[in-house]
Amino acid sequence: MGAGDGKAEIVRGPSGETRLRMPDALLLVMFRDGFQLRGGPLRSYQQSSNRSFVKDLLDGYFPFELKREFPEGVPFKLVDQTHVAFDSAVQAGGGGGGGGGVRSLSSLTAAQVRVAACLATRGTGERQSGW
Repeated sequence: MGAGDGKAEIVRGPSGETRLRMPDALLLVMFRDGFQLRGGPLRSYQQSSNRSFVKDLLDGYFPFELKREFPEGVPFKLVDQTHVAFDSAVQAGGGGGGGGGVRSLSSLTAAQVRVAACLATRGTGERQSGW
């Protein structure tokens, strides 16, 4: 079950009716040279904070940087664009819109990046001390 799966909030509609509202998913697009979160700028795999984000995913954890904003987790809408570089996708009009050991992301293959994206839908396990 992914982060946020099965979790809904009870809300009142404009006419006073009660209904369930599912949390909105965060858009996560994985490119060959980095990733894009929520339609923001490309986040290169070469930058330390971005490597930590993907390492959390590879290790099966909810990304630490999102824990303050989403303490109970949040679902991701994943888009696999690992077959293209970010700039190529933007030029083509595709833009981003639409427990292992420590690894160097610069050595990851496209298949491993796809695995990281799939792991983003796993639970919000807590990171041990130091994280």
